[in-house]
Amino acid sequence: MLILFTILTNYKEINASCYSRDFKTLNKVEDTYPNLIISAKCEIIADDCFKNMISLLSFTFEDNPNLTTIGGYSFNGCINLTNINLSSCIKLKTVKYNAFDGCKNAAYILLPKGIIDIQSSAFASNYVMTNLTIPASVEKIGNCAFMYCLKLKTLIFEDGSNLTSLSRYVFYACDFHTFEIPENVSKVHGMLFNDGWLSNITVNPKNPFLKVVNKTVFSANMNILYYFCKKPTPTFEIPSSVTTLEASLFQEGTISSITFPNTLTTIGNDCFHDSRITSIVIPENIGCPKVCLAQT
Repeated sequence: MLILFTILTNYKEINASCYSRDFKTLNKVEDTYPNLIISAKCEIIADDCFKNMISLLSFTFEDNPNLTTIGGYSFNGCINLTNINLSSCIKLKTVKYNAFDGCKNAAYILLPKGIIDIQSSAFASNYVMTNLTIPASVEKIGNCAFMYCLKLKTLIFEDGSNLTSLSRYVFYACDFHTFEIPENVSKVHGMLFNDGWLSNITVNPKNPFLKVVNKTVFSANMNILYYFCKKPTPTFEIPSSVTTLEASLFQEGTISSITFPNTLTTIGNDCFHDSRITSIVIPENIGCPKVCLAQT
C-alpha cells in the first residue's frame, strides 16, 4: 500500500519594518528564519533585498499577490534556496538583472503567465534544475539569463511565444541535447550556447524568419548566417547565398579552415574570437571591424 506524506512548511510573515509605509516596496530583509511569506500588497522587491541570505530556504506569497517587479540582485547568492516559485504572481512583469543569480540549489523555477522581461543573468548559475518552461508572454530574455544552469536539459517555450530574439550566452553551459527555436524569434546570437552536448537544433514550424540546415541557423532567405554548431568540425564552407556573418558566429569554435563566398559583404563583431583558425583571407569587399578577428 502506497502511503503519501505531506510536509507542511511553516512560513513566517516578514516584519512590517522591512516594507515601505504603504507595503508596496519590500526594501531589505535580514530575518534569518528559513521560510518567509511576502505580503500581497508588495509590488516591488527592491534591489539586494535578500542578497546573500544563506539562511533562506524558501519564500512564498500571500493570496493574490500584486508583485510587478523583482529587483536586481534581490535574491543573489541565496545558495540554500530550494525552489523559486513565482507562479502565483500573475502581475509580475520584470525580473531584473542577477535577481536569482547564484541560487545554485533551487530545484525548480516556476514563472507566471504574463511575465514580459527576464533581464541579464536573472537566473544564472543554477546547478540542479533540469526542466524549465518559458511562458508565451515573455518578450525579452537578457544576456546570460540562464547561463551555467548546468543540468538544464529540457526547455519548453509555450505555444504563441512572444520572444523575438535569443541573446548572447542566454543558455551557455546548459545541458541541452536538442533545442527548438520558438516561433517569433528572428535573430539568434552566435554564442547562444557553448554547445556542450547539443546534437540537434530546430526551428518551430510556425517560424517564418529562420531556417536550419545541418545544425546551422540562417535567415529564411539564407542571406544571414546567425549560428553554427561548434562541435568538432575542421572545415566549413559558407553557402553562396550568404552576405552576412553575424556576431560571435565562430567564437570558441574548432574550425581551422573556412571558405568564403564572393557574395559575402559583412562580418560581425567577434565572429572568430577565440577560435582555432590558423589563417584567414578576408575578401576586399567585406566590411569587417577589427574586433571581428580579435584573438583568433
